[in-house]
Amino acid sequence: MNSMHVFTASLTGLFFASFLLALADRFISKKYANNIKGFLCDRSSCDYCGKTIPFYYNIPLAGYIISLGHCRSCKNRISLRYPLSEVYGLILSLFSLYRFGFNIQALVFFSTVAVCSTVVYADIKTMEIPDSLLCVLIVAGILFSLNGGFTKDSWLGFASAGGAFALFLVVFPGSFGTGDLKFAALLGFFTGFQFVLVMLETALITGSIFGALYAVTSGRGLRIKIPFAPFIAIGYITAILYGADILILYHNAFAP
Repeated sequence: MNSMHVFTASLTGLFFASFLLALADRFISKKYANNIKGFLCDRSSCDYCGKTIPFYYNIPLAGYIISLGHCRSCKNRISLRYPLSEVYGLILSLFSLYRFGFNIQALVFFSTVAVCSTVVYADIKTMEIPDSLLCVLIVAGILFSLNGGFTKDSWLGFASAGGAFALFLVVFPGSFGTGDLKFAALLGFFTGFQFVLVMLETALITGSIFGALYAVTSGRGLRIKIPFAPFIAIGYITAILYGADILILYHNAFAP
């Protein structure tokens, strides 16, 4: 790992995180519901006055600092979620570089986790998972395939993750949304069949614990609906980073 690798990873993290947040905000606002071209290509505008933001204020982190955190047209404060998401993207990209090196594997891990984080944000805000963000996962999948990543195990991971959620929907109607099914199935491509069990088990356990605690503390009962994308994302990250260790623990604990 050298300084050029760090520089490239940093720029990738900053700009990709900024782009994903823009997509998520546009989905949440519903402003571009019937305008795919505008959804992807329109320049960013102020949340308050609607004025188009000059390109130099859209430079991640630098634009926020230059504008002193305020819109130059209406003087309203710019939400901290913008610089914070860019810092998050920077940290995630550097962690990916440190963990996997300067290669396709690091890029796939970074891009999938960044998309997962944005899906979580949208799901919490709207209880919906946008197909536009899932399409970004498909692009990451193409990168994955360039590294020889799509094998029979990947297709089995896709089928088993999607099949498990489809079964849940049949047995427990309304327990999950179809967005959860598509999200889990796509992530199953990247975990492969071997680690799907870790992803699903982690998602179900963490989701159940949180749901039970929230039901009790809120007083709204166990029939309350919560966004499940956060727990699928937690399951995915756990499977990628620690899946092998967890399976070894299972083997040592239950093998005769």
